[in-house]
Amino acid sequence: MKDETLNRVLAAVKKELKASDLPTIEEAMKVHAAVLAGKPVQLPDAITTHLVIGMLSAMEKGYHGQPEPTPDQLDDFLLRIKDLRFVLRKTILEIAKNMPHRPGGAKPKLTTQERKRVCKLIGTLTVSGRTHSEALAIVAKRFCVSRKTVERTWVSRPRKVF
Repeated sequence: MKDETLNRVLAAVKKELKASDLPTIEEAMKVHAAVLAGKPVQLPDAITTHLVIGMLSAMEKGYHGQPEPTPDQLDDFLLRIKDLRFVLRKTILEIAKNMPHRPGGAKPKLTTQERKRVCKLIGTLTVSGRTHSEALAIVAKRFCVSRKTVERTWVSRPRKVF
């Protein structure tokens, strides 16, 4: 493919990237240089930067050495490039669907070791004659957590099977 044709194709791709609100190659190269220099960069900026650089460099390498398209083929190809933003959106959404979501909920109040100690202490207090309710209250006070937290820990403990 001639350089003139390749430049025309790349110009159309760059236009679509701009319409997709992705960085221009110049902007992407600045962010890339910042990443290489060890400067802090927002993760979404780094991802879109590398997406743009990778896509454009792959296109340049892929089309060098290819036969020159006919004018009709080139026009058809340039028309298909106009769908690039929609293909990118669909692809990115598919990738996003397969990625894990951010974990939600409150952080655990007790560590794994504390959970084990809570269960052992409740068992010890119950065997020594305290009621279950009293044991829960004593253990909750000792670990500075709510009675409900201690109760959930007790209920979710692994049971020994004989």
